[in-house]
Amino acid sequence: MRVKKAGVLSFVVFIIGMFTAHADDADVLYRMHRKSVYQIRVIENTSGEKAVIGSAFCVGTNGYLATNYHVVSLAMRYPKLYRIECVGSDKKSFSIHIKDVDVIHDLAIVRSDRNLQNPFVLNLSPLNKGETIFSLGNPLDLGMAIVEGTYNGLLEKSFYEKILFSGSLNGGMSGGPAIDALGRVIGINVSTAGKQISFLVPAKYLDGLLARTDHSGSSGEDSLDERVEQQLVENQRQYLSRLLDAEWTSEPFGEANIPRVQDKAMQNWGDVKRDEEALYDHTRVISRSKDWIYLSPNLSTGKVSYECSWYARGELNGIRFYNLLESDFGKSKKINGAEEEDVTNFKSQQDFVTIAGRDWRVVLSARNYKKYPRLHDLVVKMVTVSDIDTALMVKLELLGVTEEMGLTFVRKIMEGIQWQN
Repeated sequence: MRVKKAGVLSFVVFIIGMFTAHADDADVLYRMHRKSVYQIRVIENTSGEKAVIGSAFCVGTNGYLATNYHVVSLAMRYPKLYRIECVGSDKKSFSIHIKDVDVIHDLAIVRSDRNLQNPFVLNLSPLNKGETIFSLGNPLDLGMAIVEGTYNGLLEKSFYEKILFSGSLNGGMSGGPAIDALGRVIGINVSTAGKQISFLVPAKYLDGLLARTDHSGSSGEDSLDERVEQQLVENQRQYLSRLLDAEWTSEPFGEANIPRVQDKAMQNWGDVKRDEEALYDHTRVISRSKDWIYLSPNLSTGKVSYECSWYARGELNGIRFYNLLESDFGKSKKINGAEEEDVTNFKSQQDFVTIAGRDWRVVLSARNYKKYPRLHDLVVKMVTVSDIDTALMVKLELLGVTEEMGLTFVRKIMEGIQWQN
């Protein structure tokens, strides 16, 4: 049963809310719903100790609970090492298992064999900025709490919709419900930036996940990993298509014009080498997506980073300038926390090509995700080799993309580079 269709329950909640919402909202809502909010514990099997704690809430009489994907990800990733338990207001624990996930929006449906009662109702209607909302959860393993805050609309500069909640979420509240004054779920606790800035996943994404799970029963014969891979493949197609179809401007940079995508989800900034004793000039501009997708404590994906650097050798002699470029070109970093168990080794190809009438050294490196083989991390480095006094260096990172979409984006960058004379 989809909770959105629980008509009688919705009506009861509405009627109760009409007479209690203006009394002491937080106290009334806490007493009404505390038995429907649970603590989730991810237990390490050998020691029997908690490895992760979070929150969950009842979304159906069929034993379904909603939480965040990141709360249960360890148990999904390492099912032989971890198990999941749930603890209710009666302090009794019971086992649960993962039914389905929406990794893009950090949601999971878990199921218990218990016949859970008093499921929450979802409110999918838009709220007005400034409305009071309430977050429930289990902060810092201290017991259930309710936090009052303000609905401040959706984040504008993001690939993914999140609700901006002016209230303090703490560790352990992830996966708990955020409700309106009538006790209906408008979002799911997901993260905080501190200082009364927190974020919620809109309830419509939970509604979609519940609908899919209800429709397919076991959500199909494919495994959870296969479902996650399909979600990631579709998501990268959507956000890269969005960037490719966005407005691109040609911005002066050194002696070149470089392409810059105009999209609110991309953050742009620049810096210049400020060392007065430096014998050369170095300026760079960076465009980077603000969003990423959590896969595990050591792995995130779904990022785009595009960096351009302009070098003028100034008082450096030719050999020192070449060594500077070679050093900066060869620098590498751990780009998304991936471990050996997560990804294959990078395989690289190097060539010299001509772009916009200038000669470039280009290195393209790619690696696969072991659990999601259709996805790659793609790193492209390019530097001009036509001039002994100046150089343009470009570094592009695309994390968790298909080969087709990744190379399409690389071509967009290459084709957008022009020279001023």
